[in-house]
Amino acid sequence: MRRNILPIGAVITAALWPIADILAANGAAAVPPKEGFEWALGLIVAGLIAAAAVTFLVGTFRRGATIVAPLMVCFFGYAALEPLLGKLVGLMGLHNGRPFLYAVVFGAFAIWLLKSSTQALTQRWALMAPIAFLASSCVLAALAGGWTTPHAVAREMPKLSASGNVYHFLFDGLARPEVLKSKLDLTVIDSNAAFSRLGFVVPEHVVAAYPWTTESVSSILNLGAAPGPGEKFRVESSAVVQEFRRSGYHYGRYGEVFASLVCSGDEDVCVSTKSGLSEFDTTMLRRTPIYPAVRRRLASSTSSRTLPSNLRRIAETRLPQPTYFFSYMVPPHPPYFFSKACKAEGNNSDFRTWGKVGIERYGYAYNCTISAMLRAAKTIEQRDPTAIIIVSGDHGTMFKHAGPARGAWPIAAREERFPVFLAIRGPARCHLSFAHITYLPKLYPAVFACLQRPSAPRTTSSPNVSS
Repeated sequence: MRRNILPIGAVITAALWPIADILAANGAAAVPPKEGFEWALGLIVAGLIAAAAVTFLVGTFRRGATIVAPLMVCFFGYAALEPLLGKLVGLMGLHNGRPFLYAVVFGAFAIWLLKSSTQALTQRWALMAPIAFLASSCVLAALAGGWTTPHAVAREMPKLSASGNVYHFLFDGLARPEVLKSKLDLTVIDSNAAFSRLGFVVPEHVVAAYPWTTESVSSILNLGAAPGPGEKFRVESSAVVQEFRRSGYHYGRYGEVFASLVCSGDEDVCVSTKSGLSEFDTTMLRRTPIYPAVRRRLASSTSSRTLPSNLRRIAETRLPQPTYFFSYMVPPHPPYFFSKACKAEGNNSDFRTWGKVGIERYGYAYNCTISAMLRAAKTIEQRDPTAIIIVSGDHGTMFKHAGPARGAWPIAAREERFPVFLAIRGPARCHLSFAHITYLPKLYPAVFACLQRPSAPRTTSSPNVSS
């Protein structure tokens, strides 16, 4: 039994490592005690059962643990390997080949462990590596203050003189109604007039800086900058969030399962999608090779089908004063789930289906999105009359014209893809500056100026169509 202490310890530490690593990266708020305990217990039991099962194949529990413990670390380390895998599949010319390449590497590693698990040196490092990983994550968590609740320290004196809440609702692919009519002959709700009647300022001509979601959202929240090659965009690290933080604002998020736009645990308020999975469940899944396979279905089954209730939950959430609240939602971007009567239907999970056959369904999704957002805006106005409310898209549609993933876009494609919807509700003194916004990265400098920030950060001066 004494001989099995180290193997058992290796499996237990391999099970605990991903949770400790989340603590190190995001702090204690990212790991709810009950869910963290349930995950830890489940992974420990699963790891020990797996090691015992492998023992029947290899003869000793020590060899079984030598194989299972490193593979557990490798399995939950997928997210850390993703950037490297992305570069490799790019060099190999494979499209979305990261999970496949990972499976090949994982399989080769498993076969090597199986063959070399009889060697004392392999056993030694394979059993000690998980312990070293766990120890390093614990040290990093302690050094980063991961064992205490983030932002528990006293805040600095606000730099922004106004104290009202600021909401930003960003909808993927929310185009301008006049562009939809002129380019696609698609008639939808006149969102320009509808929001104007609620007291919103709707600038006449607004274009995005980039034609893709991650780059465009980054350009808005980083005041013109997009992530460089291999860099990962994080909302909580953006210049806009940091500016509000420095000025004494709380930070709130709507947690979207799609892409990297989920709650990170760094928020003071998180309103998450109701998918049967908590934010911590999703965070754990994101660390594994399972996530790329289920991400789109999780996103489509939550945000798209439950859009009205999600918006209502955000509007009815009582926020601490003052709060900057950012929410990203997939609709009206494909996949389409709404009927003409705004009833959720279908089970599509393909985010790439623009196509001419989707124009009518996009129109349904557009109308349902605008209608739900108008109701949410009225609720916020009643509950929080001093709030600034921003409603925007990140890019337009791509039905009749498309451009390359990298490089210049044809004029026809730019005229369909780059114009975006933008509406802002705020103090009357700011209406003129809001009305003059023509470029999405100029949005927050105008908001900061409205909040009487001494000097707004500079932004780039022209759209970038090479990303």
